[in-house]
Amino acid sequence: MTRLLAILTTLALVLGACGSTPGTGTTGGAPSASTGAAKPSYGGTVTFGLENDVSNLDPMLSGLFVDRNIHYAMYDSLVRVTPKGDIIPWLAESWKYSDDAKSVTFTLRTDVKYHDGSVFDASSILKPLERARDPLMVYCANAKLLFCTTPGRVSARRVKSLLPIGSA
Repeated sequence: MTRLLAILTTLALVLGACGSTPGTGTTGGAPSASTGAAKPSYGGTVTFGLENDVSNLDPMLSGLFVDRNIHYAMYDSLVRVTPKGDIIPWLAESWKYSDDAKSVTFTLRTDVKYHDGSVFDASSILKPLERARDPLMVYCANAKLLFCTTPGRVSARRVKSLLPIGSA
């Protein structure tokens, strides 16, 4: 009987925590916006709950899986993988493999800017890749990158390579 009471109490607490009171809901207490085009509101606070503490916000210095939850919310990648396993464009609008399949060239989107207004371009990709390839970098995946061909800038919008040497 005590166990059933504990389960029912827990269920009531969970259901109560998931409900909303009038005037709150998903807008955080602010009035809901109309269905028309609303002007974005900048600033404020984001609350993000995780099962463990984050060890490091720098993805190259982090080795914990829990950190990836924050990394995925903070950083974007050249491509994304859909729930079905398809690789889709993200920061790269397209990519092409070389005829020998030893390199890939990514064409970057032109409509991307950083929060400070600076332009996203080939150097945005090359700087962190070179940093990750540094043998002194304490990064759990840099060993894989050390065996990759050196990434190169083809143009402001194009970055070439990152396939392991001899991967064809």
